[in-house]
Order: sequence, then structure tokens, then C-alpha cells
Amino acid sequence: MPVSDTLSYSVCPGEDIHISDFYFRNGDVDSSKLGLRASGAVRVCSNMGEALDVSIQFTSCSRHAVLEIYDGAVGQQTRLARLTDTNYWTVTSIRAVSGCVVIAYNDDGRDSCASMMSVTVQDQGVGNYQAYNITGVQAELDWSDPDTTHVWTVRYGTSPNNLSNMVHARAHPFVLRGLDELTTYYYRVYRNDTVVCTAAECPPPSFRTICDYEYRECPDFTDFSSCRVTCYYGSYGNPRAAVGVVDYGSGSAASRHTVHTN
Repeated sequence: MPVSDTLSYSVCPGEDIHISDFYFRNGDVDSSKLGLRASGAVRVCSNMGEALDVSIQFTSCSRHAVLEIYDGAVGQQTRLARLTDTNYWTVTSIRAVSGCVVIAYNDDGRDSCASMMSVTVQDQGVGNYQAYNITGVQAELDWSDPDTTHVWTVRYGTSPNNLSNMVHARAHPFVLRGLDELTTYYYRVYRNDTVVCTAAECPPPSFRTICDYEYRECPDFTDFSSCRVTCYYGSYGNPRAAVGVVDYGSGSAASRHTVHTN
């Protein structure tokens, strides 16, 4: 199989990449997909090393055109399938368990003929994240997982590059508790505690908590910016004409909202 002229792509957990309408005639290829020669390849790898499901449709009237699918990194591939002109619009579903798949096209250009294909590679990791029923202190998280995992690791934090908090979930939906109100949280779900992917590789999903209107502690009357405090200002006849905090300071300036002591 060709190892030069190979373009590489990566996918995040639960995501897929679709490469369609490869078109070859007289040895020409779509250089945006397979490189610059009649013989080229696409390598797709999972950022998390998860298994990849590959769905391929292929047709060719050239006896010298071959589409081959390999599982594994360069130099360590196992051929999973070989499609030729006899596979007219064959739908082939293949699983690459190594986390990398190579789709190689070979054509010596001897036939004035065309080959077309449609390829979808899907990462079999955790995906389809959802966050709902969000309050000021908790959020309900859900996800999909094609594996039969029974314990998941939920990593979360207030920075996409630092998911420093960790809890374990034995089922989903899962309620994440002990959050701070009016805060954006980033999170990701893993099947184990050790393998992680960075935000640069796979940006984590996020949600933002709301004001905790059921706050049961003593109210802080010195915090006019609290989401549980609404300040108004206006004229003598209409003191609620507008919403906001107006503090002009001390002295002769008119002060609407001022904390004089705590």
C-alpha cells in the first residue's frame, strides 16, 4: 500500500468524518482528499484510540483500480477489505479496532474510466453530550456510548484546559452536584480514569449554571450585584422606572444604592 501521498485526519470521541465523491479518471485524483498521485491514501485516527467504524460505498469500471482498507498505523497494518471493479456500489461496514484506519486507492491509470466512493469513519467513543435541568448548584448530564461500559469518569472544571474535578457515574443521565452559580463549566466523559484528550484536540462541551433563587442561607445585603438582588432607580414619582445599580459616591452627589457598612 502507498505510504507516501497520505493525508491524515483525526476524530474526537463520538464524532465522525465523511469524505465523499472521490472521482478518478485517467489517473487524476481529488487532491484535497487523497493527495497528488493516482495512488494515495487517507489515514483517520481516533484522538482517544477508540475503535473506528468505517462505512464505504465504492464503484469502479477500471480493472486496475483497487480500494484497500487497513487497520493500524503505518508499517503495522492489517488489511480488512479489498474492493475492485467487481464491487459495484458495494456497501461495506468495517471496524478498525486499533483506533487508526487507512483507506488506500491504487490506480495505474491504464483505463479511461472513473472510480467513485463515499467513506464515513465514526469514532466509537463517548459522544452526543447533553446538559439540562441546570440550576445554580447542579446539572443533569447525559451522553451516548456504543460500548457496554457500566462506570464512566466525568471530568469537569471551569477551564476547557483544566478538567481537574472528577466523579464516577454508574448510570446516565447523571446529576453533577456541588457547582457554583453563574459559572461556566466544561466537561467530558471517559470510560476510564487514565486516558484523556486535550481541549486543543477535542474541545469539551460546556454549560452555565444559573442564579440559585432557592438560596437558603442569610442574604448578603452588601452585595448589590448578586443575582438575588434587584435595584431600581428613577424619579420621585416613579422610583422603579429603570433597573440597575446607581452609586454616585458620597458628598453632594445623589446616591441611590450605597453600602455604608457591612
